[in-house]
This record gives sequence, structure tokens and C-alpha cells, in this order.
Amino acid sequence: MVSADPQASAEAVQTAVSALDGAAQKGALHHRSVARRKSRLVKKYSTMLTAAAVAEEEAAPVRKSRSKKKEAPAEEVAKKRRPAKKKAK
Repeated sequence: MVSADPQASAEAVQTAVSALDGAAQKGALHHRSVARRKSRLVKKYSTMLTAAAVAEEEAAPVRKSRSKKKEAPAEEVAKKRRPAKKKAK
């Protein structure tokens, strides 16, 4: 999973998860042990993707705009907000 290619890493994680599921199904590993291992693997994969994304952002040049941005009217901002969820009784 040390691949720089996210596609290859995703395939490696998918293969590992499939192998773990097979081991649990055959009884070679306990299902809770498999769940723990899969959770840790996916967590490491997610951390790797996040780190790669942050590295790309830091490497990209930052351009400062000379023009002032216009603020969106309050009505447009209110439209973009999600409506409040209603609590189920």
C-alpha cells in the first residue's frame, strides 16, 4: 500500500479486505479480529490519501487576487444552507 498511485492503493486495500473476509468466513480468523484489521487498514489508507492531498495543496503555487471579491447577498447565502432536520418523535 506504499504506492503513490491512489488507484493501485485502492485495489490493494480492496484485495486485502476481500482476503480478510474470506479468512473470517472459513474460520481461520475471528470475525471481530477481521473487523479490527479492516478498520485499521482503511484508516491508514484514508490517512495516506489525506496526506497526499495536503501535499498537493502545499505544492501548488498560491496566487493572490488583486481584485476584491464581492460578498454574496444574505438571500443567496440563506438559499445555499441546508434546511434544519426535524427530530423524530
